[in-house]
Amino acid sequence: MDKEIEQRKRESEDDKAKIEKRRREQRKFLDEIPEEFNFQLLGVEDVSGKPAWVITADPRPGYQPKDRGAKVIAKMRGKVWIDQSEYQWVKIEAEAVGSMSFGLGMVKINPGATVRFEQTRVNDEVWLPASASIRVDGRAALFVGIHDEIDMRFRDYRKFQAESQMVTGDESK
Repeated sequence: MDKEIEQRKRESEDDKAKIEKRRREQRKFLDEIPEEFNFQLLGVEDVSGKPAWVITADPRPGYQPKDRGAKVIAKMRGKVWIDQSEYQWVKIEAEAVGSMSFGLGMVKINPGATVRFEQTRVNDEVWLPASASIRVDGRAALFVGIHDEIDMRFRDYRKFQAESQMVTGDESK
C-alpha cells in the first residue's frame, strides 16, 4: 500500500487526468442504463436478514445503445435487491435474452446464460461477497463449445486488527 501511495504522489497532473478519463470511459455504459431498461418495483424481501426492495429490469424494446458496454447489458434482463436502510445493492440476478459476442465474434454466448451475485452484511459494518454463480452455453473460435457452471461461496470473514504507532523523527533521539 505504501508503494502505491508513493507512486500516486509522483503522478503528474497529466497522468491523473488520463487515469480519470480512463475511469470515466469504463463507466460510461452506466449512464445509459435508465434509458436502456424498464424498471419495476416488485416488493420487499429479506436479504442477509435485512429488508430489500426487489426491482426488475427488462430491456426497453427498440432502444439502440450507444456505448459498447451498454450493448452487452442491453441483451440481459434481471432483478436487483437494494437494502432499504443503506441503499446498497445486495443481490443481482441476470439472464441473457439475446446472443452476445465478444472478441470480434470469437466468443458467442447463447441466450439463457445466467449470472447471480449476492452480498452479506459482515459485523453489521460492511457488505462483502457471499456468493456468485455463472451458467453459460456458447461457442469459442466458432468450433469449441462452451458449457460451464461456476459456483463460488465466500464465508468465514474475520475482522483484521492491527496496532500501529506513529513515531516522528524527534522521538527516536
